[in-house]
Amino acid sequence: MQRLAYTVGADDAVRLGLIVLSTDTVLEAEWAQMAGGVNAVTHYSRIRSAPTVTEDHLAAMADDLTASAALLPEGMAFSAVGYGCTSASTVMGADKVEALVKAGVATEFVTNPFTAMLAACRSLNVRRLAFLTPYIETVSARMRQAVIEHGIEIAGSGSFMAAEEAIVRQISPDSIVQAALSVIDQAPCDAIFLSCTNLPALKVIEEIEQARGVPVITSNQALAWHMFGLAGLPSKGGVPGLLGRTPMLA
Repeated sequence: MQRLAYTVGADDAVRLGLIVLSTDTVLEAEWAQMAGGVNAVTHYSRIRSAPTVTEDHLAAMADDLTASAALLPEGMAFSAVGYGCTSASTVMGADKVEALVKAGVATEFVTNPFTAMLAACRSLNVRRLAFLTPYIETVSARMRQAVIEHGIEIAGSGSFMAAEEAIVRQISPDSIVQAALSVIDQAPCDAIFLSCTNLPALKVIEEIEQARGVPVITSNQALAWHMFGLAGLPSKGGVPGLLGRTPMLA
């Protein structure tokens, strides 16, 4: 057999890494919509997650996070890596998430949906935030408290109280819209946050914004916006809503 010659080209692609929960069927699909016009390559890994969302189950993912990060392609440097769980990031804390991810993969930046939401609030000058989650109250309450600890007041709040991830991903767009409008109407707010990467909220962002005139921030939208910004990438309109047209503050 003839041995054939080859050359090796330079690899100058901007690379993003995304760690997705094993129970999540929404994040990758919504990410594809937002990243389609961005000049970057996204690589995915998975992390084992329980079918129900409790504080204990969320905290347990810390045991697998480094190993999941290490399953991203070896020998590559990533511009940014995102851990795709809003509630677990709140339970673990952003510093712990970053340390665990960086122990498994070479990356300049690590973010998560909760950190991305806070960055979005800074860029949008949000002081009063309406807060919608699908979680049970113990998880939602911890997240609301974390928002308050970052200097943002909670205006209205509400939850679907769905403990099972299989239910969260099936919540209808109309249910999300009606719930968001109800929470916004509880008290004056500067924006509303729709929490959870497994909540299919991307398609209703603009409908809610047009109905109430306040920015809508979702877990997946904020994560993409923040990762693109950290990597120095323009979103090119791929990130929907007012956030997609908002520059990221340092």
